[in-house]
Amino acid sequence: MNDKALREFFKFDEAELIANKNGKFSVKQQNTLNNFEKRMSGINIGSGVLALVIAVMLILSIINKGSIGSSIPQVIGSVIALGIGVFILYFQLFTKSTIEDVVIKIEGPIKVLEVRKTSVENPTSSYLQQQLRIGKKNFIMDKDIPDGLIEPDDIYAVYYKDKIDPKNGKSMGTEAILTVEWLSKGKAK
Repeated sequence: MNDKALREFFKFDEAELIANKNGKFSVKQQNTLNNFEKRMSGINIGSGVLALVIAVMLILSIINKGSIGSSIPQVIGSVIALGIGVFILYFQLFTKSTIEDVVIKIEGPIKVLEVRKTSVENPTSSYLQQQLRIGKKNFIMDKDIPDGLIEPDDIYAVYYKDKIDPKNGKSMGTEAILTVEWLSKGKAK
């Protein structure tokens, strides 16, 4: 098995593999996670502010008309926009997420699956999507796996990122492969 080919295909280096084997994120992986969280936080705050601006504009429009009775849709829209804006901003600014990013390891033979999916844009057409299955876990691939990269019966360790709710220990279902390691030759055919 060519470890270099695995590293190149899954885009990781030796430092990342070592960190993942120890159940941790590498510095590079942690920086990527932090940058993603900052972008998501910015998007959430922007969405909340936009909802508040819409609510204020609707309220000002009602005030300018001078009659609430003729502006029932605007009243309803402003209440909804105000509620959404306050909800988003409150949870983004004043609550701390208890969801934790963790590194999880799963070992076993990897099966490369081709799953037929229906196109969202055109429900009458379909396409093949490659997935990796190891144990009961499926990982959706965004590019095709080259022939010979994964030997069907060989044993691999897949280290992946998951979001775990520490209150109940349940996965939030957001797995992403971090690193893959070939462990041993499988059964002879």
